[in-house]
Amino acid sequence: MIDTDMLYYIYCVKMRISERNFWNSPLKKVVKLIDMYQDEMRMTACIQNDALYNSKYFSEKPEVIHSMREVEGFT
Repeated sequence: MIDTDMLYYIYCVKMRISERNFWNSPLKKVVKLIDMYQDEMRMTACIQNDALYNSKYFSEKPEVIHSMREVEGFT
């Protein structure tokens, strides 16, 4: 079972994305964006603590993405 309240809290409160966007977006997109956000927060915390972290989404060499369909999990 999916905890809709927690998804809503992270998506709308922590990520500051509109409630309308939350309700109008597919669940797959909401979950993926939350996963990316959490990965970014872990990476930021590790940088502040001088710890190593291998991000799932963010690398030193950014790739050019022409469509969100190219992002893993959006297809």
